[in-house]
Amino acid sequence: MATITHPKFKMSYIPAESHATYLLRLEQEINSQMGSVAPVSVSLDDDDFFANPNIQNGTVQHHLAYLNDPATEVAMLQKHLQVKELFIKYNTVIPSSAPVERLFSTASLILTKHRNRLSDSMFEKLLLLKANTKL
Repeated sequence: MATITHPKFKMSYIPAESHATYLLRLEQEINSQMGSVAPVSVSLDDDDFFANPNIQNGTVQHHLAYLNDPATEVAMLQKHLQVKELFIKYNTVIPSSAPVERLFSTASLILTKHRNRLSDSMFEKLLLLKANTKL
């Protein structure tokens, strides 16, 4: 979502056959941000995309207008306010290194001298389990 909402990149790195899927995800993000409770199903089938009753034609055209806009400056987001809000949400840098330091601290509790033969994937799984559990 971060690159789709950035005017410089938009959909340039996504294969053309997947554009419908990412357009649906953009619609879903905007709906969830605006408080809409209607779920939007993400499907790779283009026929489902055009037949989906949860998407109004006007909003799809609005997203297509953003994606087809030739401008690549960030200032062009002033014309597309819903996409601008998503751009701010997904492209904002965290101003502190505390979360990363907390993750390193958690990693040092997992990778001890008694657990020095953990594979990379097992270590990653244990770290994510430990970091994401609520106490």
